[in-house]
Amino acid sequence: MADVADAVATLPAGVIVLDPEGTVVSANPAAVALGLAVGAHFTPGADRLLGGRIIASTTSPGTTVVALHDVTDRTIAARRAELAERRLEYRGTAGSIAHQINNPLGIINIHAELIKDDLISLKARHRDDAKTYNNISESLDELEAAVSAITQITANMRAFAQPMPSATHQLRRAIEWAVHTAAPELRDRAFAVTDVQFDAAVALTEPDLGRMLVHLLRNAGHAIPPGNAPHHQVTITTRAAATPGRAIVEVRDTGAGIPAAMLATIFEPSLSQRDSGVHVGLGLCECREIARSVGGDISLTSVVDAGTIVTVELPIRS
Repeated sequence: MADVADAVATLPAGVIVLDPEGTVVSANPAAVALGLAVGAHFTPGADRLLGGRIIASTTSPGTTVVALHDVTDRTIAARRAELAERRLEYRGTAGSIAHQINNPLGIINIHAELIKDDLISLKARHRDDAKTYNNISESLDELEAAVSAITQITANMRAFAQPMPSATHQLRRAIEWAVHTAAPELRDRAFAVTDVQFDAAVALTEPDLGRMLVHLLRNAGHAIPPGNAPHHQVTITTRAAATPGRAIVEVRDTGAGIPAAMLATIFEPSLSQRDSGVHVGLGLCECREIARSVGGDISLTSVVDAGTIVTVELPIRS
C-alpha cells in the first residue's frame, strides 16, 4: 500500500478521496495545489475552475476516489474552433442577407423619389397648402436618409463578410466600421473620438482588422461605468510608426484602469466560473494573435482611475 500511496503522491494529475458527504479525506500534492486539501468539499461532475485552471473530474463506479484532469488547453482550443466556425458561418450568410435587404431598400428609394417628383407638381398647383406639402417633403427626406444609412450598413456587412487581400484606405475604413459597430455599447458610457492621422492598407484582412478594433473599442467602453458619457471618451488614433513600413493604431479610454497585478496576464485567456460552467474569454488574447499573425504586436499601458492605452503596431502591405 505504501508503494501505491507513493505513486499517487507523484502523479501530475490530482487525486482525492471523498467521504459520503463529499468532504475530501485524502488528497495528493497535485490536488492540494488546486485548492482541494483535506477538509474541502467537492462534488464530482461538470468541469470547474480550480487553481486558475479548468479541471474535469472522473470517478470509478462504486468508489470514492476522484481523478482530476487539467483540460484547460483542450477547452481553450475548442473555444477557438467554435469562434472560428461562427465567423465562417457569418461570412457565408452576411453577403446574402445584405443583398436581400438591399433589394426592398432600392424599391423604397425609387418610390420615394417618384413621390417627391409628384409632390413638386402638386405643390405648384395648390400653393395655398404649402405647409402640408413641406411637411410631406421633410418626411420623404428623412425616409431617404434612413434608406441611405441602412444601405451603408449593408455595404459594411458585405465588405467584412469575406476577407479581401487588399483595400485602399483600409485603416480608415476599418476604423469607421468598428466605431459604428461598437457605438451601441459606447453610447451611454463615453463619446467616441476618431483621429486618423495616417492611412494605409495594412497586412491584415479587413474582417480580422475590424474584429480586433471592435473588441478593443468594446473593452474600452466596458472600462467606463454607464451614465456619465459627456465626461468620458474613447479615442482611436492612427499614426506612422517610428519603424518605416509600419502603422500604429491606438485605442485610449478614460476608464477605471487596470491594476498593475493584472497587467502581466492581461493577454492570456480569461477563465471564469459561471452557472452554466467555465467560461473562456479569448478577447485580448485573440487580438494579440491576430496582430502577431502578420508580424505585428499589441502592447497595453494602464493607470488605475486614469484609463488604459492599447497600442497596435501592424506592418503596411507592400
